[in-house]
Formats: sequence, structure tokens, C-alpha cells
Amino acid sequence: MFMLLMYKEKIMEDKMIAKKTLLMVTIAILFIVSLNGAVLDNFTLMTEQYPPYNFEQDGQLQGIFVEILGEILKRDGSKQTAKDIKLYPWARGYKEVQSNVNSLLFGMTRSEEREKMFKWVGPLAPTKVVLLAKKSNKIVLKNKNELTNYLSGAIRDDIGHQLLTEAGVKDIDLSSDMLSCIKKLDSDRIKLWAYEENVGFWELKNQGKNTADYESVYVLLSSDLYIAFNKSASDDIIKRVQTLFEEIKKDGTYQKIVDKYLK
Repeated sequence: MFMLLMYKEKIMEDKMIAKKTLLMVTIAILFIVSLNGAVLDNFTLMTEQYPPYNFEQDGQLQGIFVEILGEILKRDGSKQTAKDIKLYPWARGYKEVQSNVNSLLFGMTRSEEREKMFKWVGPLAPTKVVLLAKKSNKIVLKNKNELTNYLSGAIRDDIGHQLLTEAGVKDIDLSSDMLSCIKKLDSDRIKLWAYEENVGFWELKNQGKNTADYESVYVLLSSDLYIAFNKSASDDIIKRVQTLFEEIKKDGTYQKIVDKYLK
């Protein structure tokens, strides 16, 4: 009788173990399936006016990074598309991606100050943050100690703003967008504009300015542009999006998109 009870208990124990094992396997399978499925469905997708990478024209958002993220969403199997990307002033998007776990902001310059503030996918493209000036002002800067000799302007919370602050510049004329900076530079309200070199010259041309009248007089940072995620974003999501981006580069899709805007 005792042996029979022991045998029944052993059978019940084996069944419990089997159930637990099945449950764990099921959870693991669902987890893998979720990773292999769309991971960006519920994400807030944000960028700024930053041509030729991201810009609105004729009511439509376009640009190199817009198309790249659109391709990532497509390969992710997401219900979202490039049409779901929100165009925000930089300061607003910068605050949102820090407070909203399910959000991303592109393209963000990766810097030492920002490194631990976000998680990163990329690099999307190289970038150079410079001080732009009117050639007629004949400004020459040999080192960062001379930056305080002239009034600089920047977009609030942009990398240019942060780099000027790091360099010890306290008197900075802040704006919310590129157009305001260009107007101030053109009217000599500011003598230097801290911004991404390619984007700055692109927008000067877009505003009807002769780009030959402007020059880069100092390099604040050479780095790369990335997709920035909230620092609490799942590492599995970051890994998946990075993998999809690398696939886009490997199969030639990335270069086709770049050539569309820069050739």
C-alpha cells in the first residue's frame, strides 16, 4: 500500500514538472515569436526638420532617414509606416524620448554627454557639428577659448547647444528652429551658428541664400547620427532594429536611398 502511494505521488510530481516545463516552453516560444514579429507597433516615432535626412515638403515627410526608418518598419512587419513619423521641434522630441519608454528619435548625434542617456541603433551617417559664419565677417577661431569672442546661436537642446555649453560658452542665443538661426546669422544678431554642417548649408540654400557667402570656421564635433531610444527600451528590441538596419545596408537598399537625395 505504501509503495502504491509513493508511486502515485511520483506520477503526480512528474505531471507537475511536465506542466511547468510545458508552460516555460510556451512562454519561451511566445517570446521568440514576439521578437520575430513587429516590435515597433506601439512606438512613438519622432524626428525634426533636418534636410536632407528628414524634412517636410509639400505636406509630406521625406528624406534619407525617413525612408530608412520606413524600410525598417516594413521589414519589422509593423502596422506603422513612415507616415506615422511625427515631425517635432527638436527640444520637444528630445524631452519625449527621455520620458516615453516606447519612443525613438532620429537622427541624433551620438556624443559623450548623451551616451548613457539613450540606447542607440546605427550609425545612420557621419556628421560634423561646426560653427557657421558669414565670410564677410572674416572670423578666425584657433581654439575653443576664442569661442566667447563672438555671440553664438543654436537650437535649444540641439547638439550644437550642448557642445557650446561644454566648451564653456554661457552666452548663447537659443532658437526653436533653423530658420530663426539663419535670420539671426544673416542680420548679424549672432556671429556664429552651431549646427550640423551639411544640414546647415542645405537649409541656407533652401532659404535662397548664396552658400558661397558662408563658411565653417570651427569644428565642434565629428561623430555619427543614430536612432536614439529611451534608455529603458528592451535590449532585444534594440538588437532586432539594429539587425534590420544592418540588413538594409548589406543588401544595398541603404545606398539607393542615400543616392536618391545626394546624387
